[in-house]
Amino acid sequence: GYAGAFKVSVAGPWTLAAATGVAHTGRVLADPGARRDLAGSLAEGVGELLAGLHRRLPDLELVLQVDEPALPAVLGGGIPTPGGFFRLPAVEAWEVAAGLAALTAEPARRGLDVSTLVHCCAPGLPIDLMRGRGNEGAGFDGVSLDLEVVTTEQYEQVAQAVEVGAEVWLGCLPTHRSLSLTADEVRGRVLRFLDTLGVTEALAGHLVLTPACGLAGFTAAEVSHAFALLATVSRQVSEELDGNG
Repeated sequence: GYAGAFKVSVAGPWTLAAATGVAHTGRVLADPGARRDLAGSLAEGVGELLAGLHRRLPDLELVLQVDEPALPAVLGGGIPTPGGFFRLPAVEAWEVAAGLAALTAEPARRGLDVSTLVHCCAPGLPIDLMRGRGNEGAGFDGVSLDLEVVTTEQYEQVAQAVEVGAEVWLGCLPTHRSLSLTADEVRGRVLRFLDTLGVTEALAGHLVLTPACGLAGFTAAEVSHAFALLATVSRQVSEELDGNG
């Protein structure tokens, strides 16, 4: 009977390729054919998952989050070989975009109205490449970033994405330490980000506040507290945005 937003998170093809071993070449990432097959297989599997969810719960507003923490290292040639003595060659941007685009278009969408989001908690995510479509990018509807690692260059890219309607999922609650920040502290971090970004009015309705990364290492009580805190801050920031508008 549930109706509303429902987010499905999957590991992205490039993070999977960087972490998965294969005979002879050491990692899937080192083999162009293997990484192409992995991206295609992942897109097919995600399509089946989304279609199955839609059949069972037709009132869901599906959101697909693709987790790519290793993507900046893949693009920068920073993934080590299994022995750790060498680094695998950088993958070109066009191939990275093509592998991700398999998840933002058919067959992964299966004709469904699915919002797509790329999440990266490492510095250096090329937001323009994630947002572009066709031959110019991966085609994501939004980006999910760890506020603590957003670079000066990314501020400009985020602002440009917001101006054309992209969603920003902002990891404003740090997860690399205890979830000890207060609502006032988190709200202050968000408002400083918005002030630097300079597109506050355009963000109304397009900003989602989240933990910086996953919460698998925390207790159920800590997770509940974290989301209650974020809900409070979200209401306060929404009022701030409405007031500025």
